Amino acid sequence: MDVSLSGMTRTAILLLAVLALGLAACGGGDDDGGDATPGTGGGTGSSAGALPKDEFIERGDQICKDLQKKAQALGREAQALAGVPLDDPETTKAAAKIWHKQVDLVQELKTKFDALGPPPDGEETTVGDFRSDIAQALTLGKQIAAALDKGDDPTVLVGDYTELIDASNATAGLIGFKVCGQV
Repeated sequence: MDVSLSGMTRTAILLLAVLALGLAACGGGDDDGGDATPGTGGGTGSSAGALPKDEFIERGDQICKDLQKKAQALGREAQALAGVPLDDPETTKAAAKIWHKQVDLVQELKTKFDALGPPPDGEETTVGDFRSDIAQALTLGKQIAAALDKGDDPTVLVGDYTELIDASNATAGLIGFKVCGQV
């Protein structure tokens, strides 16, 4: 099947911008920007197995900090494709490969956040929303990678991903994270 991707040059730039936004969910700034500062929040962690809020924030921020090097490397790969037209099948494959790596990174983020256990008291909704955003980002990332694998235009999916990452970053701030969700 002859698929023309010539209209996807804009999408290449958009994909790269979205990757940067997605990486921001891991606090994609400098990896030597200092240690995560534990919150001073007041959750007691009295729900079965729940961490106190300050410890939950500290551990969550450490997860994000630990993923920064991978996120930054992925961002550098994406930058290498910046402005390159996706009408070349090899470039489209390279973009798909980057999105598959993004999916792996989001999966690792999801797994580690799930391992933190139940949310602190009073944070059930916001932490639930944050975890839901991560799960949705994983699904959308897989769909974007699959679309690129097939040579399809993922513009609508990328737009959805962008909106989701913006919402996720805002939710991370509401929880009190100092690294996660910061751009």
